[in-house]
Amino acid sequence: MPPPLPNRAGFVVASLADARTLLTSAVVSWDGRDALPYVPGNSAGAELVARGVALRALWMWGSDRDRHARVRKLAASALAPRAVAGLLEASDALAKDLLAHVREQSATELVGDFVSPFIRRPFLAFLGVRGAQAVALEGYLAAMAPFVPSIDATPNNPAPYFALAAAGQMIDTLWEAPLPREADGARILIGAVNAGLLTRDEAISQAIMLMFGNETSVQALAGLIARLGERPDLWQAVASGTLGVEALVEEGIRLGPPTNMTLIRTTTAPVACAGTTLPTGTEIRMPLGELNRDPCAFADPDAFDPRRDEPGHIGFGWGPRLCVGAHLARTTLAIAIRALVTAYPACPPIRTIQGNLRTHEQGVVAIHVESGR
Repeated sequence: MPPPLPNRAGFVVASLADARTLLTSAVVSWDGRDALPYVPGNSAGAELVARGVALRALWMWGSDRDRHARVRKLAASALAPRAVAGLLEASDALAKDLLAHVREQSATELVGDFVSPFIRRPFLAFLGVRGAQAVALEGYLAAMAPFVPSIDATPNNPAPYFALAAAGQMIDTLWEAPLPREADGARILIGAVNAGLLTRDEAISQAIMLMFGNETSVQALAGLIARLGERPDLWQAVASGTLGVEALVEEGIRLGPPTNMTLIRTTTAPVACAGTTLPTGTEIRMPLGELNRDPCAFADPDAFDPRRDEPGHIGFGWGPRLCVGAHLARTTLAIAIRALVTAYPACPPIRTIQGNLRTHEQGVVAIHVESGR
């Protein structure tokens, strides 16, 4: 019998330690009850929305426990270090090419000219999408933004489901044709379908979910570059090798973006938390931006300090549903920062940053840089 509908008044987690405990609990899960509750009408548009609802129900982060374990194993294999070796090699080469072009300009906007193409192009090609189809798919992914939970999320909007259905139709068609050489991720998922380990819809749905999740890496890299631009001392430390890139990446992820999102879970049985017992059906909200700034876990929590040695953040989640792309995201961000400080050994003059680094409510959308030529 399914658990009762969540109590939308809910419980907001205020402690990093409590969040970790809840995220590892067997009775706290994402039950998908915030999905579009109905599909109005009988038009072709309504059928597409219904298709989007069905595809989202298959997403790994919203699956029942049995499906989650099965699908997660296959998605993790597609993103395992060995499987993404070619993707990372392509990303490294692309970073150098993009920055060589950027360096030829007297001024540039790094998010549009470097960050977005560096993150998106290789990963979409890894899943079988290139060229004009990649441009169209990026539009669909942008329209799916309401799927990232926030305190003000409104689940009754059909537009992201329409976009999800359109993306699914595109990928299904592309996977019928010969795949590009670099589409190793698509081959792994299609191979799982052929072996009877996934249905076709499950494979397509997970591919879209991975592409959608990859968009957070754009925000993470833009935010990290913007923070480095405010700290020429750290930029120089990375360039000289006295500060490890990995530590810089971890601190950037902790502070965000994209940790403006809120994880939403529901109790399927009573669970103890923060000195009280949350009854079955309680909606639990975990605002990552605040939890990763818990003063009980981090000294001077708002400071950008890559040399801190406190316990890890939960920017990738925690427990059995930890982001399967965490390794890829960390490695990709490190590649980008290494390429950037190689291209600009001294911190370049950043004229304006559009976005907000002082809060975790919005990300960086533009970074204007003078090349120094």
